[in-house]
Amino acid sequence: FKGAGTDRQALKAQFEAHLQEKADAAAAEARRQEEARQQYEDLKFQSQDGVKEKVDAWAGPKHNRKNLRAMLASFETILWDSAREKWQKKGLHELVMPDQVKKIHRKAVLVVHPDKVHNQPVEVKVLAEEVQGVLHHALEEFRKKEGC
Repeated sequence: FKGAGTDRQALKAQFEAHLQEKADAAAAEARRQEEARQQYEDLKFQSQDGVKEKVDAWAGPKHNRKNLRAMLASFETILWDSAREKWQKKGLHELVMPDQVKKIHRKAVLVVHPDKVHNQPVEVKVLAEEVQGVLHHALEEFRKKEGC
């Protein structure tokens, strides 16, 4: 802060005005960020039904999502266009050994990781979040079943 003049009262008033401007600017920025977050949450909520249908078609009903091999073999069907370009289709013959399944699972999770979809539309972000969660739970079931 650089005040003009030498009068102590005038400098104090200038400083207080400066502080008030900074506080108003910070409050306006906080309001803008809150509105943006709320708008994102609304869009996310609106897209959840469509995403749920896509995930159910790909992975099956929520209570029966245990076949990680089948999910990985059909993984390209759940992906959006830009992610589909990054994914190489895997056949069931590549998913025989548990080590292969875990390796391909890691690659699949990288495709749908939130850090990879930060500049995508909200529906893609929600889909990626949901798919990552489904893959995580399927891997846990796989590990229990295979003992690895």
